[in-house]
Amino acid sequence: MAEDDEEGVRKVMDGMATLTVDAANYGYLGMASGASHLRSLWMESGNGPSWDSGAWNDRRRDLQDLLRRRTESSTIASAVQTQTLVTRAMVDVFVDAFFVRYHPVFPILHEPTFRAQYDSRMARPGQSIWLVLVNIVAALGAFVTNPSSSDETSLSIFRTAKRYLAVNALETGNLTLVQAFGMSAMFLQKINKPNTGYNYGGVAIRMAIGLGLHKEFGSQHMSPFKQELRRRIWWSLCVLDVGATITYSRPLIWPQIGVDAALPSNIREEDLMVNSPVTPAEVDTATVNTYLRVQSSYHLQTMPIYNRLISNPPPLPEELLTLDSTIVENWLNQVPHYFQDSSGPSLEDRFALPHGINCWRYRNLRIVIFRPLLVKWALQDGLEETLTWHEQEATNRCLRAARESIAWIQNFWKSRPQTRLTAFYVL
Repeated sequence: MAEDDEEGVRKVMDGMATLTVDAANYGYLGMASGASHLRSLWMESGNGPSWDSGAWNDRRRDLQDLLRRRTESSTIASAVQTQTLVTRAMVDVFVDAFFVRYHPVFPILHEPTFRAQYDSRMARPGQSIWLVLVNIVAALGAFVTNPSSSDETSLSIFRTAKRYLAVNALETGNLTLVQAFGMSAMFLQKINKPNTGYNYGGVAIRMAIGLGLHKEFGSQHMSPFKQELRRRIWWSLCVLDVGATITYSRPLIWPQIGVDAALPSNIREEDLMVNSPVTPAEVDTATVNTYLRVQSSYHLQTMPIYNRLISNPPPLPEELLTLDSTIVENWLNQVPHYFQDSSGPSLEDRFALPHGINCWRYRNLRIVIFRPLLVKWALQDGLEETLTWHEQEATNRCLRAARESIAWIQNFWKSRPQTRLTAFYVL
């Protein structure tokens, strides 16, 4: 196969939503990824062709033809297509959509401050970089506003922002630039460019470490607002990076030693301003920071499980059960009452998706933990007598987590507003 054709096939396969057994799907390497799981089923069941078989080559040729047709179509379209015209009124709509639908899931910005800067009521931090940030906010807002999976508007806006995210931007690290790279990573994930988004997120993390966001500084060194903003940015990157790493089943690059940054306070966003003399008192209810606090705590506590899952030799069933019963259960017991599973129906719509992701993510981890044992059981025709007690218990936990996930997602889809962002996480 020609090198260009091989590269084209890889591009077709490189997508977060791609369910494939293709070995060319290089973005998803380890046993925690769905693609790896499907590959193992394909090979172990004996029903699928080997990688060098005629059937497999036929499939690869089909993908090449698909890629060729898409390339020819896009070339013709680009020859007649003009740049999408985005007016200030449209940007206003997109900014509003971002903060209503996207911000609660990825609160790397402080909404009151951004809006004051957007309306020119407050000085903007570095005009050119701030304009990059505005464009990325608008791109994400356009993404969640347009129900179509093919959205030239959001892509056009993002291209405008990307022109200013050149290599020389890496020489001038600041908080706004970290936010811009982190949000770019989120956008690229959502338009099915996970590997590119992974790279942008890595830049954001390195830049954040260079600015010392992983370290905690006392109030004598900076204002309460600056402290909280730094914490919010740092832990937003944690949720972004660790979540993506587990999805792709890659080794963790998130620093697990030497980090002492506190979690953001559970305060209402509107209670903290740039000139606030003290940090507002925390509240006993869900805020924009709640999801960030709970998910960051989840990742911090469960990273040892993931590290063990991708290590050799693989853990025994007894060890897996112990990890689940101690680490996952201990984290669940620490979730505040207003964000536990049972609190879902009483939450505002803007907090429903973050809460749902929180409920689904730990169940997904349980599925990943015990999935190999479930596969073993299934390949033995479901005969429980062929399994040890520990293997049976692991299989039961995997099935229970799967049933609960399906029920939760179905109920969420029926009872909450259905948006494009919701569909991304649900489907």
